[in-house]
Amino acid sequence: MLARQYSGCHKAALALVGELSQEQFRWRPTQGPQSIGWNLWHIARWDDYIAEVLLQQTPSLSHLGPARQVWKEQNIATRWGLDSVDLGLEDGGTSLTDLQAAAMTFPSKEAVIEYAEGAFEHLDAILPVLDDSLIPQVLPTVTTEAFPTHEPYGVTIMEMFRHACEHLGMMEAVKGMLGLRGSVTD
Repeated sequence: MLARQYSGCHKAALALVGELSQEQFRWRPTQGPQSIGWNLWHIARWDDYIAEVLLQQTPSLSHLGPARQVWKEQNIATRWGLDSVDLGLEDGGTSLTDLQAAAMTFPSKEAVIEYAEGAFEHLDAILPVLDDSLIPQVLPTVTTEAFPTHEPYGVTIMEMFRHACEHLGMMEAVKGMLGLRGSVTD
């Protein structure tokens, strides 16, 4: 059920950006949330990160291949000219000031969507095969600034899902600020 809901959030985020122009994709208010494009990238970066962590720390997922991130595997930071830019915690946009985040420049809308699709597909392939018996067990991840304590799989995945939904909501709000219908459920 969680895998289906998470996948639904991914589909909604991609559907929301599909009809936007490049300018609408990049627009952000003077003060307030980041652009729709930035939020899509941010969701994808963190979902890409948690996919790698799950593969790395869960022996029962070894049949899915080695731990990896689409971002790293495809050398996207370098391809997009972001390799010398502070991308925040785990290169995912967290802990940046509004000015730092707003100063990030992405390539075309299509390139960001292509990356997001790959990152979403990666996580969406992992979650349905994650054994339900792991949900209450502690995810044996390395302690990082992103994950300062060891939490159960269920808590970690729900926190990441909540995060993705929050940023989907921001995307909807910015779309509304553009004078377009804001909700993907309209």
